[in-house]
Amino acid sequence: MQRQFVRVLFLSLAVSVLYLAASAWQEPRPQVIVGIDGAAHAPATPRGSAGCLDPAALLMLLGVTRGMSG
Repeated sequence: MQRQFVRVLFLSLAVSVLYLAASAWQEPRPQVIVGIDGAAHAPATPRGSAGCLDPAALLMLLGVTRGMSG
């Protein structure tokens, strides 16, 4: 009887913790950013700059990642 009571108590506590965690979880939602002047826009990169990357910045990034790996 004692063991069954402890098992039910543990199960009820686990379910309540799971319920609290699920209710507190907030996913980030896509939002529109409003500037100071009231113009609404979504952050994006310019179309022309997506294809050209700075070679010096890429070499620096490669050096940093290689330095972190050992």
